[in-house]
Amino acid sequence: MIPGVMMRQRVLCWVIVGFVLLAGGIGALDATYRTSAATFADPAFARTWARTDGPVSSGAVTRTWIWGPEPRTGALIEPYRDAPGGMRLVQYFDKSRMELTNPQADPTNPFYVTNGLLATEMLTGNVQLGDAFFETHAPAAVNVAGDLDDPTGPTYASFTPLRSAPALTGGAPITATIARDGRVTDDPTRAGKATAQHYVPETKHTVADVFWSFMTSSGVVDGGATEPLFRSPFYATGFPVTEAYWSTVRVAGQERAVLIQIFERRALTYTPGNPPGFTVEAGNVGLQYRAWRAFLAIPPTPTPSPTLPPTATVSTETPTPPAEATTLAALIVDVTYDGDATSNNPNDETVVILNGSSATLDMTGWTLRDTRGHVYTFGAFSLPVDGQVTLFTGKGTDSATARYWGQSTGVLDNTGPETLTLRDASGILVDSYPYP
Repeated sequence: MIPGVMMRQRVLCWVIVGFVLLAGGIGALDATYRTSAATFADPAFARTWARTDGPVSSGAVTRTWIWGPEPRTGALIEPYRDAPGGMRLVQYFDKSRMELTNPQADPTNPFYVTNGLLATEMLTGNVQLGDAFFETHAPAAVNVAGDLDDPTGPTYASFTPLRSAPALTGGAPITATIARDGRVTDDPTRAGKATAQHYVPETKHTVADVFWSFMTSSGVVDGGATEPLFRSPFYATGFPVTEAYWSTVRVAGQERAVLIQIFERRALTYTPGNPPGFTVEAGNVGLQYRAWRAFLAIPPTPTPSPTLPPTATVSTETPTPPAEATTLAALIVDVTYDGDATSNNPNDETVVILNGSSATLDMTGWTLRDTRGHVYTFGAFSLPVDGQVTLFTGKGTDSATARYWGQSTGVLDNTGPETLTLRDASGILVDSYPYP
């Protein structure tokens, strides 16, 4: 994404921090890739990211991100019935979630690392917890594209009824527009900007030409070679689950005409007038999905959804979670540690927390604790919707966006593995963040 044209999603008030690479540089395909937000959870995740986004991060090429500038979480273990032990390793990025479902498989296989069907889950409300095991919720009322506070742009729920819409024939101009309430109208003035091109029989939808060009494009990959960016056109996106529709969305406060098509794994947008390399972009599905899961409160529906595969079942029980599952009502999105080691200023150490829910959070009495016993307790404090607060280790004056621990020396100066845990006033685990 680039300033002024990036398609901000519901949770794009996350702090975008500088990308730092440690020993080995862009060409080293191992877990030494490191950012100030999180390390890569597995060497295979690092290799997958580096192939397309390493050259973007190094400045070797100017194009949109495929995954995002860095991991947005540490290593997470999520329930998945068909993984060994019923759990699998995942890690979230701006635009997707990397998954390692079968760690005993061949790590050189391009599909050893998968990326989740997150767009499908938000479109249908069916949270996938196994190959044929789902929890059913309402579709996500989360903006697909545009400013996070755009009140009129389409959401994933807007597209839900369009999954069964007939496909356009190849070469047909794309002139259909979609409104937030799901209404589709025809705008002949859109003719000539995009056409239907590649029909996909598996889902009975046709990929727009601008998106097909992106999905089959070549470019510089890690190591300097020019290759197809995607080993399969559908590797990153999955199959299309809707046709492409125009919509008017607010981007950086300005109304823009944007073409949107939902795929199984990604939402792609086409914005005429964007600079080369950025006319087609992948939406921030990873961030959107994680926030959506944070405020899901509807109990599983014990009836099969007619849209599920015929062999699928819907949960009538709560799947076995990790030893302690997080609520993700708030998210620890960045930790800066070891500040005191170089500057003797404990306020160089910070923890950034984002409200990941759909309501104001009363954080009075919440605690932030590390595994060595350091504990910070929030006084009277509320975090607004989409708000973020920075906790400084040292001393200062508390405000609506900054809190101060009051330490004279740094406490986030560990030399070994550490995990910060955020708990609400009742002691319920809200989020955890491993570092370094």
